[in-house]
Amino acid sequence: MALAKDGVRGRNGRKVCGKMRIALMTNNYKPIVAGVPVSIERLARGLEELGHEVTVFAPTYREQQDMENVFRYSTFLKRFIGGIVLPNPFDARIEREFREHSYDIIHVHHPMLIGRMAVHLSRKYHIPLVFTYHTRYEQYVRSYTKGIVRMERFMPLYLRSFMRHCSFVFAPTEGMRKYLTDTCNIQPEKTGILPTGIEKKNFDIGPEEGRRIRRQYGAENMPFLLTVSRMANEKNVRFLLDSLARVKELYGKPFRMLMVGDGPDREGLERRSRELGLEDTVIFAGTVRNEEIAPYFKAADAFLFASKTETQGIVVLEAFAGAAPVIAVRASGVEDLVDDGVNGILTEEDTQEYAQAVTGYLVGMERDTQEYPAEAEKRSVHSNSTCMKCCAAETDTACEETQGCDDKETVWKTEGRKSPDNVLENRADRKLPYREMADNAYQKGTLYREEAVALKAVHYYNSVIAENVTQKKRNIRLLPAG
Repeated sequence: MALAKDGVRGRNGRKVCGKMRIALMTNNYKPIVAGVPVSIERLARGLEELGHEVTVFAPTYREQQDMENVFRYSTFLKRFIGGIVLPNPFDARIEREFREHSYDIIHVHHPMLIGRMAVHLSRKYHIPLVFTYHTRYEQYVRSYTKGIVRMERFMPLYLRSFMRHCSFVFAPTEGMRKYLTDTCNIQPEKTGILPTGIEKKNFDIGPEEGRRIRRQYGAENMPFLLTVSRMANEKNVRFLLDSLARVKELYGKPFRMLMVGDGPDREGLERRSRELGLEDTVIFAGTVRNEEIAPYFKAADAFLFASKTETQGIVVLEAFAGAAPVIAVRASGVEDLVDDGVNGILTEEDTQEYAQAVTGYLVGMERDTQEYPAEAEKRSVHSNSTCMKCCAAETDTACEETQGCDDKETVWKTEGRKSPDNVLENRADRKLPYREMADNAYQKGTLYREEAVALKAVHYYNSVIAENVTQKKRNIRLLPAG
């Protein structure tokens, strides 16, 4: 096999700097709608577009559809905690696949179950192993057990043990990388930031598609707020409902809140919404396919987010791609994306504070459109002509070219309205005008385009494989003679 220029020969003669065969291994995947499956799907697509061979190793589901380059292994239980399956990582077909095909790198996305199989395969077949830390597992366990089971001490110990077998560890944000180095004692040089990429089409949604969503949910003449979340306890949706009840009191005018997503707690959340008198304000839309979700972000005046278990918060970036500022509870992962007062608003987990933030934002929207009557029905956001130079570089670099603009309409009217005369005005005064927040949100989103993240992953993969080859040569030189 001929090597690319300056290439390094990897396992079984495969070249490092050219085409790679990559195994992405996960405990959950499509048709489950959740952050990790979305992250893996986008990474796989980005890598394939760069010319690499990718196989996703994922468990079997009753509702699954045939997907190219997805290896389905068996499951122990078809229904497990929170509606996910309990996978069977000991399925003999997994190892048979590795015996029959030579993989250059294994990228595993969970430290347990399939994570242990990934360690076994890495050691047996001498394949470099990398891992993405997606989930604060101790917070999930505490949430599902109502605080009865706590893993704050155990989880860092387990992660430290698991990651000793990994050549490199990814975190989706700087805050999560700091958790790995400071709490789990992972060597900083073995860690890097690899966020979830945002699909190009999310940036390509026109104003008419946003207007269509607003018409569909009766929000043509009022503010339109959005959340996209699994309807489960760990996502803190109940907190949003309690806060919205207070917003309804403070704001005193009609607004629409759309909750997209499904999950085990949806029925209870709908009941809570009725108890709070929000049946005319909050709509539970159920699941929206990932391919169809982008217009919802385009339609929204703001995106509300209260989860405290995220390592990144993919939906936050998707909201940015739709130029929707994010109003979120301050938590790890989210703090790395939302710049308070710049592209969104951060608050503590306090219903009164959060409600004041949302109400202040709505008041600020009214004031902005009153002060700039020529722009009362639109806000400018960046168009599809986004600079691509920043997408080929590291995702934390700033875009250096001026962007073209088109209009994202704010279709509700403010004529004749007066802002509430209370302390909310003071909070709004400390924030940028909402149009600037929307522009800043969009700009932040462009740094996380899918193709940029895939390029970054390839850079890390190449470094890991090259280091692995170098280490093998060093070990050979150290072998005693004879």
